Amino acid sequence: MGYNSEVQYIPDKYVGRVIEYDNKESLVTFIYRSTLNKTQSMFEWKNLPDTIQQRDMERLIQTNGYGVFLKVGGQFYCLYGTLGGMFNFNYMPTRAIVHNPYVKELSEADKNYFRIFYGYSQELEFPKQNIEPTGDCVVIVNDAMYMGLDPLINNYANRLADTYISRRMATINARAAYAFVAKDADTAKSIGEFMKGLEKGKLAAIYDKRNMPFGDQNGAYSLPYADGGSSGRSITELIEAEQYDKASLLNELGLNSNYNMKREAINSDESQLNFDALLPMADQMLDQRKLACKRIEKIFGLKLEVDFASSWKQMREALSNSEETNQLVQEDKGGENENDSDDNVSGDDGGVDSDGDSSGQ
Repeated sequence: MGYNSEVQYIPDKYVGRVIEYDNKESLVTFIYRSTLNKTQSMFEWKNLPDTIQQRDMERLIQTNGYGVFLKVGGQFYCLYGTLGGMFNFNYMPTRAIVHNPYVKELSEADKNYFRIFYGYSQELEFPKQNIEPTGDCVVIVNDAMYMGLDPLINNYANRLADTYISRRMATINARAAYAFVAKDADTAKSIGEFMKGLEKGKLAAIYDKRNMPFGDQNGAYSLPYADGGSSGRSITELIEAEQYDKASLLNELGLNSNYNMKREAINSDESQLNFDALLPMADQMLDQRKLACKRIEKIFGLKLEVDFASSWKQMREALSNSEETNQLVQEDKGGENENDSDDNVSGDDGGVDSDGDSSGQ
C-alpha cells in the first residue's frame, strides 16, 4: 500500500477557491481534510525530538495507519515505510523498508532495511534472515488493525458529499414548481437565463419575442416540475441524513454528538449508551500510541508521553467525574437502606423483652 503524499500538505488544486458543491470530488476532499483538522487535536505528545513535529507524525499515522520510528545519522525520525521480511511467531512482519530521498542515510538501497522491535526477546522476534538490518525501529500504529482513519473518513465523506449535492438540487428545484417548454431558441435562452437567475437568488423574467401569451402551446409554457410539499419533505429528510452521518462520524472518532431520531428528549440511560459507544476506538488509538512509547523508551531510551487533548480529554474527564458521582450516589443510597432496615428492627412494638414478657402488655 503506497502512501498518499497529497495529505502531507495542502495542494494547490483546492486552495483559494470556493468549494464546488456540484463537484463530488471537491466536496469529498473538503470534508476529508476538515475531519483531519479535527483529529489533529486528538492527542498531545510530549518530549518529541526536534526532528519530529506532532502534526507531521500524527498526519502520517492517522492517514497511513502507522509510522516507522527510527534513528539514523544521530537523528530520530517518524517516516513512511513498507513492512515486510519474514514473519515472526505471531505472523507479524519483522522488517521495515524506509526509503527517503531527503534523508541521506535512507537514500541508499542497502541502508534502509530496519528490524521491527515488538518487545519480545531477540530469538523469538527476529528469525534469521539473509539481509542484515541497518538498525532497529518501532512501528507506531494508529489502531490494532493498522487501518488508520482514511477508510473511515472517506466512507463518511462520500456519503456526506452525496447528501450535500442532493440537498442542493432539492433546494434549487424548490425555487420553481414547474419546468418550462419553449418553441424557439430565443425563448429557450430566456428561460435558461431565468433559471440561472433563480439559482443565484435573483428575480428574472421569461421573454417571448412573438408576444405569445404564457401558457399558449405555441409559445412558452410550463409543466409540473417540483411539488412544493414533496420538495420540502425531501429537504427535511436530507438534512436529517446529513446530521445523522455527521454525528455518526464524530461518534466513531470518539466525540459526543448526539443525533436524536426520536425527536424528543432522551433520558439519562439513553445518553449513557451513547457515551459507551464513543470509547472503544479512541481508547484503542491511545493505547497503541502508549504501547509504542514503551517500546521506544526500551530500545532508544526516549521517554515520550502521549495523552488525549482538546475535546477528547474534556469528555474523558467529564465521564470520569460522572462515574465517581454515580458511585457516591449508589453508596449513599446503600447507607440509607441500611439505616431504614435498622429503624424497622428497633421500632417493632410486637417484640418480647428479656424477661420473656410481651412488650405490648
